[in-house]
Amino acid sequence: MPVITLNTDFGEQDFLVGAMKGQLVTKLPGCHFVDITHQLPRTNYMQAGYMCAHAFPYYPEQSIHLVLVNFFSSSSNRFLLAKMGSQWIICPDNGILLFLIPQLEEEVYCFEYGSNLSMLEITSSMFDSIQSWVLEQGHPKDYFKICQDFVSQNPLRPTSGSDWIDCHVMYVDKFENVVVNLQREEFERVRKGRNFRIDFHKAENLTTLSHNYSEVDLLSTLAWFNSAGYLEIAINGGNMAGLFGLQGYDQKKEEAIQKYIQPDAKKRDSSSGQQDYIYTKVRIFFS
Repeated sequence: MPVITLNTDFGEQDFLVGAMKGQLVTKLPGCHFVDITHQLPRTNYMQAGYMCAHAFPYYPEQSIHLVLVNFFSSSSNRFLLAKMGSQWIICPDNGILLFLIPQLEEEVYCFEYGSNLSMLEITSSMFDSIQSWVLEQGHPKDYFKICQDFVSQNPLRPTSGSDWIDCHVMYVDKFENVVVNLQREEFERVRKGRNFRIDFHKAENLTTLSHNYSEVDLLSTLAWFNSAGYLEIAINGGNMAGLFGLQGYDQKKEEAIQKYIQPDAKKRDSSSGQQDYIYTKVRIFFS
């Protein structure tokens, strides 16, 4: 029987996770259940995608990953099922799918649940819908209909010119180290062997890459490509995000800032276009 991983925004302070597990073991006996996280951000799909997509490849073939976030943001009332390599992802039809699988490999399937349901009624309906597929270990095409009109949001990509790259903060970990959406391959493609300067605050920058934290002194800043392959900037033993006002990009927050804060109150820095009090971008210059 397959491994089923649980990835939710439920938190662990009440009964929801325990009740959902009870539904699982009742309706899908014999499967192996693994909690990856119940602390996914509700609206920051870029961060949720980062947290999930870089854990999933370490699980066995045919694993099923349930990514349950932000159920009530969409009126579609359906789940999506899509293939990622030799594994499967199930998520709500609310725009998160392409943050989990940027390049879809096969058809996307879907199944519906009723309207005006509670959270546990929705999860119960989901387990009823996938029960035969999971227990019989068949192909989704024999159990679900193909979905071609699912909600789609495109993940933010780094932008670049001949001598610069702009990237967004995608994740701030519990130590307040900052991960941006730039991988080494793209960095080296634009760099072309040149010197570089990583600007993350109008008064601070980095000009070297490290392999790990031990290469710099305590309370010194560093940049390195982490185990997921993304650029990470940090302070050895310190608080990078809090000290320099770095914050993960969140579309909902950006929309709120645009709507409720007057342009002359944003105090934008003329050279970077970023806000003085919140930085969601990191810019790299090459020379």
